[in-house]
Amino acid sequence: MRGMNFVTGCYYHVYNRGNNKQEIFYDDQDRFYFYQNMFIFNSDATKYKDTRVLRLATTRQGKPLARIVCYSFMPNHYHFLLEQLVDNGITEFMQRLGTSHTKYINERHGRSGSLFEGRFKAKLIDSDEYLLHLSRYIHTNPLDLYIPGWKDTKCRVDGDRFLKQYRWSSYPFYLGICKDPVVDSGLIKDMITSPIDYHSFMHEIELFPEM
Repeated sequence: MRGMNFVTGCYYHVYNRGNNKQEIFYDDQDRFYFYQNMFIFNSDATKYKDTRVLRLATTRQGKPLARIVCYSFMPNHYHFLLEQLVDNGITEFMQRLGTSHTKYINERHGRSGSLFEGRFKAKLIDSDEYLLHLSRYIHTNPLDLYIPGWKDTKCRVDGDRFLKQYRWSSYPFYLGICKDPVVDSGLIKDMITSPIDYHSFMHEIELFPEM
């Protein structure tokens, strides 16, 4: 990961998990703290405050470092689809997010040491087909919480209601169910123009290979 050279204007699958697969979110308060910082720390402002106020932020200083196209996070890992908007933007954003979250979890839950399994990981997205496939992979990832082994049993339809109601994913936003201030979905909406079409895309027959 240290040798990754992020290119401004390119898209990346960014992900990480807990050290030794341990949880990085213990409850919804932890998840909401991470979510609000996805908005607050995604800024090119030279100064930022590591806030502990648990409220939905709607304003921030500066301009975004990265475009958050879609996301999901589970008890012990997270996934993002990001476009780098300024040089070094993804690295700066993810370092702020990871450092703040580690400090918060350690303080709130009385633990110490590293929370994540090293630095975040990233893969370049080199085609529109891959980008769409990745958005579907990210948005179906929470199904593992509802139907363990769903990729083998082909139970996607049974989990449809769960995915629509899953709070810690951008999928409900793509279906028009709710607003989401952290997401910029313009690129995908250029390729799949309506919530109905995106929902159909999510339920195509093929299984999704591991990324």
